[in-house]
Amino acid sequence: PKSVLTCKVKASADTSVLPEEIVLTAEIGGSPSGEAAGALPFLEERVLDYCKLPRFTDAKAFPTAQKPEYRDTFAPLGKNLAVKASGIEDDDPRFGFFETKLRRLGVEVGHRGVLGAVTGLFSGDYVLEIEVRDDVADFAALKPFQRREAYVLETAKDGAKLTAETKQGVLWGLVTFVQMTDPKQVRVREGRVVDWPATAERGFLATECWPGCFEYSLMCKFNNVDFQGHIARGYKFTPLRVLALRKLSEFFVKNGLSVYFGMCDLTMCPVLPLCSPRSSCGPTTPCRCPTTRPSSWRTPSG
Repeated sequence: PKSVLTCKVKASADTSVLPEEIVLTAEIGGSPSGEAAGALPFLEERVLDYCKLPRFTDAKAFPTAQKPEYRDTFAPLGKNLAVKASGIEDDDPRFGFFETKLRRLGVEVGHRGVLGAVTGLFSGDYVLEIEVRDDVADFAALKPFQRREAYVLETAKDGAKLTAETKQGVLWGLVTFVQMTDPKQVRVREGRVVDWPATAERGFLATECWPGCFEYSLMCKFNNVDFQGHIARGYKFTPLRVLALRKLSEFFVKNGLSVYFGMCDLTMCPVLPLCSPRSSCGPTTPCRCPTTRPSSWRTPSG
């Protein structure tokens, strides 16, 4: 896209700028080349594998699965992994993360048969069968919000099977498949994992928006992320920053996750005198602080 080319040209104008050291939220007065370098990971879709996660999981699910059954045997994935799915389209965005991770390990992912129709045969060394249906026996005792994100992943020498009642369950099952894969020998641990969330909303509150935040969220199986403050330092929403944030938002939304960008610098500063009981939990000394903040006052952040 033209925006990516423009950013590359601007970023190359300053040879001292390292893209990995520049985040989208550059300091006030940051150079145009720094802004461009910071936006590139978002625009080039490097957010899927920016941090090269997972670093180490012992080839097991993370966070700890509800009902894991692991064996000490592994199944080699080979060079090609074929996905045979029903109930989810082969171009569903949730496959993007999975395909990117395995491609880095030298494994190409292809799709063989979707919703009963052949969409181009792909002969794989290892086959992952995915089924989305609403009568999974393992989920019978779960609460509705748990069933929406639950999955069953079974891996063996002759292939793997992922079962879920929703596409969101498929996503977390794919993440677990990646976590159960030994990256050095490119093999997946054999076993059976039944997993579901303990809470409906899971996530983190951050003050920095970095290129690896989407990948990190998936690996932790978070579904609700809140970025507060420092999204546009100096309150400058430049077209480039807006474009990069919009691109990042698309990754979250298309994968069924919620993301919120807030400006706590503007919305969370209390209009209170400093000696107010609500401003301090310790002893306070009466002072002559104004009860309202003059319009000329500025918050410590500017």
